[in-house]
Order: sequence, then C-alpha cells, then structure tokens
Amino acid sequence: MPLFYHRISRMRYLGRFIYFIIFILLAFIGSRILLYKDTFGSSVRELYIDHFADDKSIQNLMNQNTKRCVFFSGFHMQSLARTVFPEGNFSCIEPNARSVLLVGMHGSYEHIAPSQFQGTVLYVNGESRAHSIERSALYLGPKLPIIPENRTMELFYVSIAFVEIGERLLETRFEQSLKFESRPFFLLYMNRHCVAFREAAFDKLSTIDVAYAGGNCHGTSSKFVQQLTTSGGWVDAFKEFEQFRFGLVMENTVQDGYITEKILSAFSGGTVPIYYGSRQIFDIFNPESFIFFDPEEPQKALSYISFLNTNETAYNEMKSVPIFQEDAIKKYFSLFDHVGEGFLKQKIRSRIGWEELLRVSNSAG
Repeated sequence: MPLFYHRISRMRYLGRFIYFIIFILLAFIGSRILLYKDTFGSSVRELYIDHFADDKSIQNLMNQNTKRCVFFSGFHMQSLARTVFPEGNFSCIEPNARSVLLVGMHGSYEHIAPSQFQGTVLYVNGESRAHSIERSALYLGPKLPIIPENRTMELFYVSIAFVEIGERLLETRFEQSLKFESRPFFLLYMNRHCVAFREAAFDKLSTIDVAYAGGNCHGTSSKFVQQLTTSGGWVDAFKEFEQFRFGLVMENTVQDGYITEKILSAFSGGTVPIYYGSRQIFDIFNPESFIFFDPEEPQKALSYISFLNTNETAYNEMKSVPIFQEDAIKKYFSLFDHVGEGFLKQKIRSRIGWEELLRVSNSAG
C-alpha cells in the first residue's frame, strides 16, 4: 500500500509540472503574437481576413481603413453613387479621411451629419432651391446664389435620372410599340403638386380629346378621366405613359439648371412629351422630338398637338426623329463608362480627387 500511494503522489507532481510547462508555452506564444501584431499589424489583418473570407462583417470591419468608403445621407442617391464610384466600399461601419459622403438635399440627415463627417462631402440637389453647404464640400445641381461658384458643378437632375431610366432611350426608338396605332389614349398628366400654369394647360388640352389625370392634379374642368396609376415612384412612372400618345410633363418652375426627370419619363414611356421649363432643354433634347408649351402663348402648341392627334403619319414621323441633340449624350448623360466615354462620370471624380485618394487607399491596403 505505501508503494502504491507513493506512485500516486509522483504522478500528481508530474501532472502539475506538465500543466506548468503548457502554461509557460502558451504565455510565450501569446506574447509573440501580440508583438508580431504590433510590428506587422497590416499583415496580421490580411492573414486574418484570408482565413475568415466568408464572414463579410469581419471583412468590412478590417477593410474599411484601406478602402475608399462611400456613405449616404439625406435623399436616397445610391444608384448615382454606385455608378460614379463603382470601386467604393459601400458596407463600411465608420468613415475615415478617405471616405465620401453623398448627401441628397431635402432629405433627413439623421444618420450622418455632413458637418461632422471627416471625409469628402458631396451634395446632390434635384430641386430649384438649396441650403448652404460646408465650406469644403462640393455641390452638384443647378447654379444657385447661395452656393459658392467655386464649389459648384452644374448638374441637371435629368442627368441623374438617366442612371435609373434613360439607357433604354439609347436603343432604336422607332419600334412598333412607339407608333400611333399602339397608343389608344390621348394624353396623361401626372402631378401631385398642382401649379396654376400646369392646371390651365391641362384644361386647354382637355378640349382637344379625352385627357387622363394620374395624380392629385386635374385642372378645373370636369372633362377628364381619373387614371389609376400603379407605379411606386418616378423611377417606374414611364410605364404609365406607354398607352398614351402625349404626356404633359411641365416643370413646377422655370429656372436655369432646373430640368427634372419628368421629360425623361415621358420619352422612356414612348410618348410625345409636352414640356415647359428652362429653355436649356433645347441644348439637351431635339426640339423636333417634343412639344414646348408656352403658357403665355399656348395656341401654337395646342394647334400642333391637335394636328398630330388626328394625323397618324405626322405623329409617327415625329416619333422617328432623334431624341437627343448632337453631343448631348456626352455632355449631360455620360455617367456610365460606355455612354459618352464616361465624360461626366470622370468630371465628378476629378472634382473630388477620387482617383488620387483611391490610389492612396490602395497603397495603404
């Protein structure tokens, strides 16, 4: 029995010794890892990401300091950002000095305040009004007195809308679906903001043929049909025009630089736009492809619309002419690389120094 207990005692001491050795080895390995991380932090980070590549949240957390992150605030502008900055990281958690904040004006800034953003702030305005911007920010939109000229790059909202709905217009336009016989109804007017000159124009047009109203606004006459629209917003609004020969798409105000998506929606729906707004529209779209309705002198437009509405040949001839003015694609719609050689896209990237900061970001990674 004493011999048996002696052996048990020796085994206990041996076990404690082994545990002690293991503890020392683990402590040594841990200290070397910490030292290696402090000395070669970026290598450890890359090795860690390689082993856990399937975990996107870990990747985003590790990569956000080595990639140009893109954030959003205010009115939704994701499509524009992904088109102009396709190399950007859109899943970052925290911004850094190389980040870009795309601010859609007239929306809520509750998520990220532009004044507290440490990277580059890019305001985008689709309205005829604006508020002041940060001193170092860049502004894309109509030229306005409140925005310093050296921080302004004039950009029409119709150019931004092209990202969502405009590419279909680059295809052959004169198709069967665009012809007179494929459009059984006269005119569609879709607006929620009722402006006096638009309402008056709709009243006058309603005297030519049965006109349809697809929004809250329908003039003062009872000679109209209320159209039940199914589109969820302006991106899908072009579908509502597909059964109509004409679309009333007047702006709510006349101001240089203020040209919205309305006329583009009508063109994309294959209808003939009846437009009123800035005369800069003639720099963008072929005057023979739409009808400019001047509320001060409406009779010329009314007579022409009445003629086209009863003359199938003339209507189809109008639908066959080019929509865009020469060089307008490059000047106003080249936000894609394959459209106008990406001229407008590169102009925006150059103004904020995207290529240089992207190079710095890549070298840091």
